[in-house]
Amino acid sequence: MPTWFELHLPGLVATPRPADVEPASPHEAGAGIAPRAALPVPSFEQVYAEAFRPVWRLVRRMGVVDTLVDDVVQDVFVVVYRKLPAFNGESSVKTWVLAITTGVVRNYRRAWRRKGAGFALATVVEDPDSISDGALDPHQQLSRAEAGKIVQQLLDEMDDDKASLFILVEIEGLTAAEIARAFGVNVQTIYSRLAAARRDFERGLRRIQHRERR
Repeated sequence: MPTWFELHLPGLVATPRPADVEPASPHEAGAGIAPRAALPVPSFEQVYAEAFRPVWRLVRRMGVVDTLVDDVVQDVFVVVYRKLPAFNGESSVKTWVLAITTGVVRNYRRAWRRKGAGFALATVVEDPDSISDGALDPHQQLSRAEAGKIVQQLLDEMDDDKASLFILVEIEGLTAAEIARAFGVNVQTIYSRLAAARRDFERGLRRIQHRERR
């Protein structure tokens, strides 16, 4: 069964999307998410080792200019270090850190907009470490690169909240329930926002496809 991403952009090999379109359980559909048992707080070194690559990818995919990616990633882990003692294990470490990342990047983007600065797109969406040398032939590499540019363009046209949620689910492969736990919101709110983000993405994609056909 093709994933959502494969149906819309077959040139881009994305993380398989979890079955987040299925109805939520009666408990999740209620006032909140069931709390998980608290886990021991991991060390900062453990968190950094587990979350660095996902954070780096998310920062790039949310449109941070290439020259500032490292600075923004560093800012993310400064916040992670400060908040780590309060980590309660209700979501995975990765999900918790990526939730922090979206907030840091939103603040960064808003600061740039207040200054009237243009916001350059990242050059690629795909994590280069995910492709081994020789894994794709030149035609596949070109198709993947072109699809990646389209995705990045459409993400940049979305508002920050929709873009970050779309990335977390469709590209990073998190579930709506995981994200709801990390952000402390009702899971149905996440489903609603995700549906709106997908509609925006699909409208933008149809516009690009129509323009190319012309």
